[in-house]
Amino acid sequence: MLGLNTDTERHPTAAARDWIGRLAPLIAQALDPMRSAVTFLCPFAADGPHSVRRITVLGCGGHPPGHLRGIVVVSPPGDTQGLDQRELEILGLLIDDWSDQRIAAALDLPTRTVAESVERILAKLNAPTRIVATLRALRRGLYTPRALIPDRA
Repeated sequence: MLGLNTDTERHPTAAARDWIGRLAPLIAQALDPMRSAVTFLCPFAADGPHSVRRITVLGCGGHPPGHLRGIVVVSPPGDTQGLDQRELEILGLLIDDWSDQRIAAALDLPTRTVAESVERILAKLNAPTRIVATLRALRRGLYTPRALIPDRA
């Protein structure tokens, strides 16, 4: 069961319900018993076309109350190291070990544009390699998971 609380007495909007519906599979995956917390960035169109929110899922394990398995916190994105929404999406695909060609096809971009974006990502994260960049992105929650990237192809 997934509950959605708001800061007003009104019911959540249809857009908010749709948004949490898109997040539900990622939340379930994050509540894996082997993890205690997962953080990532999610596009949030309600604040503008290039807005994101930080999603933090905290697993509660077997701690009381027994019916509570996790808590999802939605907050402002914080320091994104200067990464823009497209770069956050590319980082999400790099974390899934996608090649530049596959990323380009998924995002409907030229391969050269993806390669240039990867170079900017490495510079912004002060990472010498893609592996270091993806590890830093995972640790800092600086990526958008593949399931939240709009299909542009």
